[in-house]
Amino acid sequence: MTRHLHRRRTFPLLALAVCCSLAVSPQPADSAVFEERFEGPVVSLRRAESDVDIREIAHARTTTAAHGGAACEQVVLEAATGTRLRYEQPIDPVRVIDELAVSLWVRANRPDIGLLLRVRLPRSIDRNTGAPVETIIVGSMSRRIDAWERLAVVQPAEALARQLPALRAEHGGDIDLGEAYVTAVVLELYSSPGRYEVAVDDLEVSGAFPAAGGRAAAQAVRETPRSPSPSTVSDAAVMPAAYTEQTATATADDPPAGILRGVLEVAGMPFFPRVIDHNGEPLELLARLGFNTVRLREPADGRLLEEARQAGMWIICPPPELPDVDVRDPASLPAFSASWNRVLMWDFGDGLTADDAEQLAERARRVKTCDLRPGRPAIASADSGLRTLSRHVDMLVSRRRVLGTSLELEGYLEWLRQQPRLARPGTPFMVSIDSEADPLAAAQVMALSGRPAESLPVDPGSLHLASYAAVAAGARGLIVSSRHRIDGDDAASRMRAAAVERLNIDLSILEPWAAAGRFASTATTSDPDVEAVVLEAVRARMVLAWRSAQGSQVVARAYERGLPDDAAELTMVVPGCPSRIRPGW
Repeated sequence: MTRHLHRRRTFPLLALAVCCSLAVSPQPADSAVFEERFEGPVVSLRRAESDVDIREIAHARTTTAAHGGAACEQVVLEAATGTRLRYEQPIDPVRVIDELAVSLWVRANRPDIGLLLRVRLPRSIDRNTGAPVETIIVGSMSRRIDAWERLAVVQPAEALARQLPALRAEHGGDIDLGEAYVTAVVLELYSSPGRYEVAVDDLEVSGAFPAAGGRAAAQAVRETPRSPSPSTVSDAAVMPAAYTEQTATATADDPPAGILRGVLEVAGMPFFPRVIDHNGEPLELLARLGFNTVRLREPADGRLLEEARQAGMWIICPPPELPDVDVRDPASLPAFSASWNRVLMWDFGDGLTADDAEQLAERARRVKTCDLRPGRPAIASADSGLRTLSRHVDMLVSRRRVLGTSLELEGYLEWLRQQPRLARPGTPFMVSIDSEADPLAAAQVMALSGRPAESLPVDPGSLHLASYAAVAAGARGLIVSSRHRIDGDDAASRMRAAAVERLNIDLSILEPWAAAGRFASTATTSDPDVEAVVLEAVRARMVLAWRSAQGSQVVARAYERGLPDDAAELTMVVPGCPSRIRPGW
């Protein structure tokens, strides 16, 4: 019996006149009617959840202009700015069945007073409070001013069934609507700041079937602490529908993240995500390899969120599925709680095209409406339609298979530099690089060698060169694509683990320039096979140089003991650096 209002205005006086006389007296079982006439001297309405500062001017039973009988209950309030103000009338618990109907007469000095039912689900436990889950069923809303009007809630069982997707998104897939019962009739009063003069009278509950426990159950309900807003999720995690395990414990150690002027920031500081696809490895091990973020193919569960928190890592994952409700009414949507605070970004998928723009826009809008942490970035990888799709996400992921193909690294760098020009101006991007050869190439190796080669690692030197190209092109993060676990005992897994660990050491050195720097210029070198760019961050410059000769996807050898005797001297002209500055090499 609760309505979701989200209108805001300034500071008027709220006068609520509620004419009621509590006489909940069950009729014979064949009629099953409860009534409350509000005739006695003691008020029975009580204030429920509210975020509005009010000054209660009057709250009493009054004989002035009652609807029926001799009296009604009246409340006069002055309210400031807010979104929600409710008063409720507790009743003996009655089951939510198709025949149940609730009505209440209301008179107010303004419209939009709503009638709601508070419903408790005894078979579903709120993991955050340990108490049964509560929800709200919305009834009709007043339209008249200074005149009695009958508000009603009809077919509550059908209305409750429509809320099942939202309840599962908020509390998990084990929500059970069986044996649901109403515990209170609720008035939604607030529509704008000001003075309200609202009166209620003649509450009637018909078609009722008492819930197990009767008045004892009602008393337990009234004494059970309730969160300030049962229809929105502030503490409980929004988990995937199939998730039924214990949720993660949110802490203040989860700093906010967002994108400011094209730079990803965590706790107000530039942040360069070093990401790897998660395939079941312990997050502590991945952290030791130098990664600070993992990417999931499915929404994270509570156990992994807590593991990430313990390991000091971040998570990139798809958002959980949300119910198909009207995003124009935020109160009808669930809310992502603080348990999701280890999620750095929401991932909206790979391989998108312009045909996916409409669906992406709707999904992104819905997720951002539900997200209690404003500014959390949304990312996606697109094969085409970058300009259209970039309007609906905060960051794009550039993905192109290069290692083990005929594409030279010089051409790969040029392709990376073209990506931002195809998207909405100012859109930052991350780059995804494969740590394993193409599955078809692995199959050919297995066929030719006769040995298992399910996971064929790319050349470590080539992985480094491709990563340098990504940083040189302005990538704000690097995703190491991985289809298999990296913590295995086989030679391929050990080689990949060693390669990415060394890569992360280099990236940690480049991080200040990669996270917040910008491309300043191209350095001129005496060797045409050596590529060099100048990155600038604040007042510091970094020259990033690497060999980009033809066929350099495969690094034939590494110099372990200095350059060969016949190696020519390499000179480099770095624009923007005064000659008096001595380079740090």
